[in-house]
Amino acid sequence: MKKKIILILFLFTIICKAQNDHSSFLIQIPNDNFVPKISHSRNEKKINKTKTRIKKLNKLINSYKIYDIKKVFNTTKIESLKDIYLIECDDLTLMNTLSVNYIKYYPITFDLEGNDLENMFPLPALPNDYIKVEKHLEVDQGNSKGNTRVDQDELNYIRAPEAWQISKGSPDIIIGISDNSYNPEHEDLKNKITHVFGKNRPNSSAPHGSYVASAAAAETNNGKGMAAIGYKSHIYMATNSHIAGIDTLSKMKEVKVINTAWVTSASNSGVFEKAFERGKVIVAAAGNNGRKGPETYIYPAAFKNVISVSGIGHHDFKYLRNKKLMGVLKDTHETHRNIKNRQPWSHHHNDSVDIVAPSYGILLAKSKLNDKSTYANEGTGTSYAAPMVSGTIALMFDVNYCLDPKEIETILKLTAVKIDTLPYNKAFYGKLGAGKLDAYRAVKTAKDMADEFGTVEIKDRILYRWFYKLDSAPYNIKMTNNDVTGNARLKFKARNSITIKSGHYYPKAGGRLNLSIDKNLPLNDCSPRPNSKKASIPNSNKIKFDINNLLFEAYPASFDKYVTISKKEQNIEDMTSLFVYNVLGKIVHEEKNINASNIKMNLSHLQNGPYLAKIFNAKGINICVKEIFRN
Repeated sequence: MKKKIILILFLFTIICKAQNDHSSFLIQIPNDNFVPKISHSRNEKKINKTKTRIKKLNKLINSYKIYDIKKVFNTTKIESLKDIYLIECDDLTLMNTLSVNYIKYYPITFDLEGNDLENMFPLPALPNDYIKVEKHLEVDQGNSKGNTRVDQDELNYIRAPEAWQISKGSPDIIIGISDNSYNPEHEDLKNKITHVFGKNRPNSSAPHGSYVASAAAAETNNGKGMAAIGYKSHIYMATNSHIAGIDTLSKMKEVKVINTAWVTSASNSGVFEKAFERGKVIVAAAGNNGRKGPETYIYPAAFKNVISVSGIGHHDFKYLRNKKLMGVLKDTHETHRNIKNRQPWSHHHNDSVDIVAPSYGILLAKSKLNDKSTYANEGTGTSYAAPMVSGTIALMFDVNYCLDPKEIETILKLTAVKIDTLPYNKAFYGKLGAGKLDAYRAVKTAKDMADEFGTVEIKDRILYRWFYKLDSAPYNIKMTNNDVTGNARLKFKARNSITIKSGHYYPKAGGRLNLSIDKNLPLNDCSPRPNSKKASIPNSNKIKFDINNLLFEAYPASFDKYVTISKKEQNIEDMTSLFVYNVLGKIVHEEKNINASNIKMNLSHLQNGPYLAKIFNAKGINICVKEIFRN
């Protein structure tokens, strides 16, 4: 609530400053190329002209008096607010024209006057234990201990708040954790770990089990301690022999993802292969360097069909231990290497790594039995990166229970942010997997796969290795500016269309493209989730029409501006009216008094996405519904 008040006051200040006999509006500009560049007059009291990448757009904007263009949220960590600009001009007609004719470049516009600012800019759903730990936080800072404010920047870094806007998870999505003992009385764990297999020794000096469990799904929004990416997801804990724990958890239907943070040099993959065959996603810590070096394969992380997670830094922090400053690394943001005991130190990196997540200075729950409400904020290791990935996967299953393990891995890799090309990570090129975890994009893509008219967009990716699978059939797949090369193998299936807009798609020997359309594949075709009487993916916005695709045709079905609806045969009734619906069932365009066999419509005012055109005869009877898509 405090952040919302600050945001509203901030916007109010901007509005007050902007509305000195000027018209002001806010506009979203996702692509910097279409942010108007300002040229001032010599005395800098007014703007001479503005310019974008499009001449026609330049002419339009410069037909109005522009007083100022500026970014509103310069320092925000919330991605959805980073591309919001304020434009001051002499006439709001400019806003209306941009929103209708140039919606492709300016998808959202807001008239500041008379709008509810809180609804215009809904903040991500921040739980009440996300910002700080107020009680019994044990932090070693020289000789001081006690109450300390700690922001969980690691969750900001993976875009957890935005992911929570899509899903906060569910208690019937279970994360299995194979680890050592944990503290069953800890305030952030006692209500989240519902089953335990093996002998638990909470007085053990090794707090690892509690650390890992809290990173995955500590109780969130309970006003205590810490938040976790898994939010409402629950945990089954296996504290017996690690191999036996994996096997036990994999036999449980309700367990969807299994997290392991132990490492070994042994390479017996039998239990893991069986777990994969049972439909479980296995996530393993990639390891924290070691005597044999960071490029050595360790297991189970290096097994096929196991998601191997290594680590990176997520903010600036000082590494503190044993009441002495042992090493300092400034600007650990997105770097794989850390300084420990004044020596360069990093986690494992090799070609078996699939993805990376925050692993330095992580807030975690303590393990000993008497530590019921204590936390440590310097947890370092891939053991704490892996459960962040597992918690994200739990959210993905909540929005799309039908995904199989390979699709989960594919989505994580297609939505990760590539970081091994950054200057300070070039020494690790090809050894940090697909990049850093982006929980928001991963959960959104999982939802897009499940939505009745969802579009999965694969954009600006370098796919030179791995097997990528998306065949539980989203409605559309759109591929833009990708480089598919090397031995990359793609198996993509959609129910309506797969569009390749741009890029290089020529895999070399060993690679292949397998793209197909299956219009008959039913939606939600998987087993119902536990504790649920309905199908796995509820869709309250589903439009239920009796669709007959044989009487009329729509061309092009995927359009930019114009689409024509035409009957196929002369003996078919002419259309007299036509209505275009969006995916929420709202009419967004209509044509009446047609009495013709075909009609050409200008639908450039619609936003990109899927629509249904519903056609009526002279008696007012619906005779056909056609699917169309604006790209």
